[in-house]
Amino acid sequence: MKKKYLSIFSIFFCFCLSSLFGQEKFSREKLDNPKKYGYEIENKFKITEVYAFEKDSSKTCIAIKNGLRSSTYINGDDWLKIEHKAEPVAIKIVFSKYPISKHGYQMNHALLVNRLKNLFKIDPYLNDTLITWEIVLQTNCKNDNQVSNLFHGVVIEYKIVDDPEKNSDEVRLDNLALTPTVNAAIEVLEKIESFNELPQEIKFQLEGRTGVEKTEILIDYFEDVLTDTSLAEITPEFLTNHARLIKKFIDIYGNFNDSIAYKVFERNTQWKNALIVSDWTGSMYQYGAQALLWHALNFENSGIQFFTLFNDGDKKITKDKVIGKTGGVYFEKATNIDKLLKLYQLVILKGYGGDGPENDIEAILKGIEKYPIHSEVILIADNNACVRDMELLEFVNQPIRVILCGYNEQVGINPQYLDIATKTGGSIHTIDMDIYNIKVKLNKKGEPVSLLDYNYKVGMNPCYVKPSMYSKAYFESKLFKDIETARKEKNNVINLDLSNQALNKIPPQIKKFKNIENLNLSNNNISKISSAIYNSATIETLDLSNNQLTVIPYKMERMYKLKNLNLKANKIDTIYGSFSALRYLRYCNLSENNLGGLPKNMNLRYLETLLLDHNKFNEIPEAVTRLKKLKELSLSGNNITKVSKKITYLKRLEVLNLSDNQLTELPSSIYRLRRLKFLILSGNNFNKAYIEQLQQMLPTTIIEYQ
Repeated sequence: MKKKYLSIFSIFFCFCLSSLFGQEKFSREKLDNPKKYGYEIENKFKITEVYAFEKDSSKTCIAIKNGLRSSTYINGDDWLKIEHKAEPVAIKIVFSKYPISKHGYQMNHALLVNRLKNLFKIDPYLNDTLITWEIVLQTNCKNDNQVSNLFHGVVIEYKIVDDPEKNSDEVRLDNLALTPTVNAAIEVLEKIESFNELPQEIKFQLEGRTGVEKTEILIDYFEDVLTDTSLAEITPEFLTNHARLIKKFIDIYGNFNDSIAYKVFERNTQWKNALIVSDWTGSMYQYGAQALLWHALNFENSGIQFFTLFNDGDKKITKDKVIGKTGGVYFEKATNIDKLLKLYQLVILKGYGGDGPENDIEAILKGIEKYPIHSEVILIADNNACVRDMELLEFVNQPIRVILCGYNEQVGINPQYLDIATKTGGSIHTIDMDIYNIKVKLNKKGEPVSLLDYNYKVGMNPCYVKPSMYSKAYFESKLFKDIETARKEKNNVINLDLSNQALNKIPPQIKKFKNIENLNLSNNNISKISSAIYNSATIETLDLSNNQLTVIPYKMERMYKLKNLNLKANKIDTIYGSFSALRYLRYCNLSENNLGGLPKNMNLRYLETLLLDHNKFNEIPEAVTRLKKLKELSLSGNNITKVSKKITYLKRLEVLNLSDNQLTELPSSIYRLRRLKFLILSGNNFNKAYIEQLQQMLPTTIIEYQ
């Protein structure tokens, strides 16, 4: 235990050092004036000479190429594909020591500076004093022919950074059950490469890459393909060709000897307007594909309309899987057969399957929500897997038809799936049985207590060694709404809602709730954030909106697990720099306060949503432009007159709300926000012609300006 706390302290200490001392290596002013500052910039590098540069195979690095006298990078996107999980350690700029005049070799400072500037356009965060910088001069260059055959460009040495939320000891133990072996991962990649006719560009990108890098490239490829909204024409030839492809998929990922899903659909042609919910982990790939094959071969009379796939959380480790919010659930209409084949592979790449309970009920509920107009719900389930979210079954209000893959008479029916079928008025289907009107009753251990019409074997409950077939969360997680009740069960308090209780201060008893994760103190009269909560290291979500706070104190840094923070509608005018230590923060709402600026060192590395509406900002704070993972930024209702071109550093930005300000234009580089989906500009001073020009620059972005 002591070792664990030392590890947490070490991570925190390193983070603080990084936040305080990670600064720009090269100033913009000096990069813009190489004639004046060229030698000063050159002296910031260690300079070494080699005969001909070769990458060090013992180090993890990526090479970004340009020509002999060029500052334009050919493959800058290669770095962007991995930069979110890579921490740069050292950067080498590789030149040739050529030409050499009678006065000796002179560094081309203009070329050096332009290579740096173009590198920082690819990723501004590479301009960092924490990175070791080196110029490598190659000497095997007596003439133009020799020098043209040498490498010229930038080599970035990096290390892969695990998500800091995952304690290394916990990850190692957790992943024994949930992560595939290296060989299994490689096998998956080989199958995907063999199944698909990949574009030449993608094949080129995959050459020489590690398994992790290949996975990222293929995920990006399939996601791009699936964004195409065009629909294929369903012709007899199309169906024949895709049936052949589906059979190939089944051959690669399993075999057709066990054709349970296909045979169940053959027997149950009465199922119409059906929603298929399919386990998409491990050995289950072939069974969901059998449903699609039957659909393709019987397209005119098929009752299948929708598909939902689930992989139990997209590689999420067990401790991060929340009942009902595990994730890894994907959707597609059955008419889009070509897209379904792509989706099948994307979900494989994002999940890889693995052992452990699955989020069956979450997937059923999300499928029903996505496609409400359906008549049947058919769950393609793994009889040998457990259901992690049985407590959600009470929210399922229609029959579930369960196709049990992996069932045999020796093993028997997994009692959890029998319970799902029984309680929803559904049915069980094996390779040779259709069991309707189930009347067997089970106790909480999953054991049959009634034998009415009971002529099949119920297996031993493989899922829990606990007294119940339901998870611990079913009995212990609940919402506490008053402090006295919570105090009596202090060790079981996870969710505490004390909103609208006219509180003048934060109840001190909260610090005794050692397992509290979600705390709602909104709509009170609290004027100070006290030790009662900033000493609670377990809190992940904190809502203090609509109170009387004026300051975010230094000691908030102790809430190192905080992910979601709502401080809307207070009177906050001061945020101390320690706020940056909330390194896990994903969501932050500071709207309707009195803020005119933010701490300059606010390096919230994982922040995805930042809401700053109705404050006193005259410009977008520079600190905001360093939030690399930001997806949503809202600054409506301020007094902003100009937007810095640094806004384009936010490469992942999807939503930008600048409504109700004093803007007349945006930076010309705004087109670099390629992921931007929504740009809200209403209530400013833009003219129609400018908006039309802006729309041409951002063709895939929805722009609201009226």
